[in-house]
Amino acid sequence: MVQGNGKQQAPKRTAKGTFPPGVSGNPRGRPVGVGLMSQLNAILDENDGVLRFKLMQSLLAKAGQGDMQAMRLILERTDPVVHINLNHDVEPSEILDTLAQVRARVANGKGAQPGSH
Repeated sequence: MVQGNGKQQAPKRTAKGTFPPGVSGNPRGRPVGVGLMSQLNAILDENDGVLRFKLMQSLLAKAGQGDMQAMRLILERTDPVVHINLNHDVEPSEILDTLAQVRARVANGKGAQPGSH
């Protein structure tokens, strides 16, 4: 709230010390670029992303050694989520064939769904 003299006045609080519904104690919100993710990305991008590259190398090496958490992390962020509508009378072999086709499309740099690239 702006007073008559142009200074910012704090919003009024209720008797309990809380702000009434629809009123914020921080109307402008958190400034852009001060959150933890912004700070982490800034650190990872320093020196042309050398640290980010080293972390990726380490994660890939762990996955290559059989670290299931590393594998899961990589797959969750690189494999597409594909929704396949299944009828109840679909054979398991048809499902496996469809998944193989999706993997082949992704491996060839095409989208997971036909017509997506």
